[in-house]
Amino acid sequence: MEKKTAGIIGLIGGIIALVGLFLAWVSASATVMGTTFSFDVSGFSLAIGSITAMGLTIPIPVQGYAILALVGGIIALIGGIGLLTGKRAIGFLLPIGGLLAIAGAG
Repeated sequence: MEKKTAGIIGLIGGIIALVGLFLAWVSASATVMGTTFSFDVSGFSLAIGSITAMGLTIPIPVQGYAILALVGGIIALIGGIGLLTGKRAIGFLLPIGGLLAIAGAG
């Protein structure tokens, strides 16, 4: 595979990992006496240790796997950009970041 193709694939993978971190990972909904209460928890909320539900901020333990997915996505982005710009010294970060993002999300 050409370095440019690997860089593009890595860049797309890093972007998908970071976007996925900000989407809902957990959703819950309950209806009590005709009123529906619901909330979503994103991977970023798990990484920073707080969720917001119905205007209330609730502290929770920081989840290491969410931080791993965040760091992996950032490292994959840096590696992809490094391969696209021709900086081989940075390009080695691409597979490391990809593996970290997969480990954090799975």
